[in-house]
Amino acid sequence: MGKHRFKAAVSQLLARITHSLSSPREIFLRELISNASDALDKLRFESLTQSDLMPEGESLGIVLDVDADSKTLTLADNGIGMTEEEADRACEPFVTTTAVGKGTGLGLSMVYGFAQQAGGFF
Repeated sequence: MGKHRFKAAVSQLLARITHSLSSPREIFLRELISNASDALDKLRFESLTQSDLMPEGESLGIVLDVDADSKTLTLADNGIGMTEEEADRACEPFVTTTAVGKGTGLGLSMVYGFAQQAGGFF
């Protein structure tokens, strides 16, 4: 039997694996929480050299608010947010604010797509 090589783009392979292991709802929530966590990590790191960024006694956190009546899910964090320019492009595929090798830039574009498919908004 001859040897055959299998070639695939890593991002395509990861997307297929992710979608086979998780539902769109799970991916949606995981990506939002992951981005909020990144914002908290960024604040934690920056506050090591800029103590005014995080007042003493303030704790970092992520708050998830579900409003069944209005059918909304609100996720908020108190980390370092995106600049206006970053926010304007955040839902474009392959746009990332993380360090090289730390993110694919697909998270928020997937969240945006899932929200659109469900008739919602992001």
